[in-house]
Amino acid sequence: MEKQNFVECVESSKGLSSVEKEFSVNYVKQEECVSIHCYIRSMVQKLLENKHFETELFFVEEDDKFILSVEPEEYEGEKPIIGIKGKAPLGILSIKSNPRQDNSPSLVVHANYEDWDAKEVFSD
Repeated sequence: MEKQNFVECVESSKGLSSVEKEFSVNYVKQEECVSIHCYIRSMVQKLLENKHFETELFFVEEDDKFILSVEPEEYEGEKPIIGIKGKAPLGILSIKSNPRQDNSPSLVVHANYEDWDAKEVFSD
């Protein structure tokens, strides 16, 4: 399945409460990338559109109750994507000295950043 088609499969979870819909970023100093885990629809869509984000797992909902993890190459589009786990280069993160005027979660993640290749960061 094409990456753009994944974006079209993202839905908001019916089984998760608003407290369970989260966005988290984890960084370990010895790594060159951050781990990102997200269950917020608008942010999941933008992560999928971001060329520097590398998807490791999709979380799909079955019967509005159970969440299954599926590797991207195994995902066939039969169940909605409600969450995502992946990694991105540390260099795309920024904590600003002044907050944005709009606190909308969808504004935290942008679809495209500077024109450099994430594959260079993730290569061994």
